[in-house]
Amino acid sequence: PVFDEAHRFQFAREGALGTSFDLTVIADHSRQAAGVETRILQEIAKREKLVSTYRTDSEISRLNFRPFAAGERIDVSYSLWLLLDECRGIHRRSAGAFNAFAGNAVRLWREAGKTGRRPDEPALKKVALGTSAGFQLSSKKNETWVRRLTPGTFDLDAIGKGYIIDKCVREAVADFPSIRGLRLNIGGEIKVWGQADYARNRSWRLGVADPLRPADNAAPVTELDLRNLA
Repeated sequence: PVFDEAHRFQFAREGALGTSFDLTVIADHSRQAAGVETRILQEIAKREKLVSTYRTDSEISRLNFRPFAAGERIDVSYSLWLLLDECRGIHRRSAGAFNAFAGNAVRLWREAGKTGRRPDEPALKKVALGTSAGFQLSSKKNETWVRRLTPGTFDLDAIGKGYIIDKCVREAVADFPSIRGLRLNIGGEIKVWGQADYARNRSWRLGVADPLRPADNAAPVTELDLRNLA
């Protein structure tokens, strides 16, 4: 398809969430599009300080570093409380396949990936016991807190990037409601909103990579027309 390039603005950089950042904005003018990029970068910085386990100053890392005391009340921000509550819902819907409290197990397997050796069974059983009971969430008026029931740690990497991208797009669209559309790609995690062309009401077309042909220039298996989806 032929696009109206006068209203299609591209932004690219490295280092956003430790990976590549590609943004396309369909807007009235360049100042508006640049404002969208700035707003998205602000939101990335804000949410990264909430959920990144790679940053020692993030709220989730401070929670993990806190010495374990069974049942201790630990006050957390409302944003983190909401995310952990959503994690509990995903845990139930996935029949336990997703567990936000499996940080110790994740760390074991990451070390195994570096050494090439499977973790020993006693270590695996220990972290499995640590994730079984998990945590409790409570709230009262303007207060939100978590209680750890077993000595596990949180790891939100499985959903962290998608969570941040969702928030970025939501806030950008709220602050710049007159843009026609945008596509945000951070390290291969993609979300689109609105239309892909300024004058024509086209959906965003995304190619699905062939897992058996990993080359960058390999033809996609199929293509999807998307709107307001990740």
